[in-house]
Amino acid sequence: MQDAVELKSFLHSPKPMLLIIGKTGGHKTPLLSKAIAFSDPNHMVLRLKGRSNLAPSILTTLFSKHWAIQATQSSDEESHKTLDHALNCLYAQNQTCLLLVEQAHLLPISILTALCHLSHQQENKSICVRMILVGYPEVISKINALYLEKFSRPPVIYLTAPMNATKKWDRYWQTRQIKIISTLVLCMSGFLWWKTQENRVLLHAHQVIQNQTEQKQSQTSRV
Repeated sequence: MQDAVELKSFLHSPKPMLLIIGKTGGHKTPLLSKAIAFSDPNHMVLRLKGRSNLAPSILTTLFSKHWAIQATQSSDEESHKTLDHALNCLYAQNQTCLLLVEQAHLLPISILTALCHLSHQQENKSICVRMILVGYPEVISKINALYLEKFSRPPVIYLTAPMNATKKWDRYWQTRQIKIISTLVLCMSGFLWWKTQENRVLLHAHQVIQNQTEQKQSQTSRV
């Protein structure tokens, strides 16, 4: 619940970038769905899945699928110029988009640098490309190292993961173990009670036989 509140707050904030950190994939999907639901309905939603072999040109390619933005680049500097051009086009057309980047920890430094550049270019301005990076904790140190000191670093949401399948399985077995131990204790108690009763019967029978033997011996001696 708190994750959703923080997410909604970001989508209405002047910050261009948000980091969502966690290793539980099952909890990320509903949160990203909420990001789309909470965002401006006029936003174009773009999605990118992190891979280590991606080049910065993937961002231009992603934008060009929806807007007339085309350029080729062979260096990070040219990539940044292309992104600046893309931002100017979006500003000029009053267009906005929400860029969801999953598995951001797998992205190479060149793309993380380009994303930080996009964020820097929108600081203290209206946001036309709002970015949400989802990944493992190591992405925080990478972004912090790339982010310019004159800007405050992106906010972070740490996922509060629900009980996963492993924990549920552990709890199931804990419950099963308690039931098994209780059953064993009950069986042992029953067995001990039965043995006690059996011993009492045997002792009683032994005493009866002994008494009968003594009576016979006594009668024989009298005769």
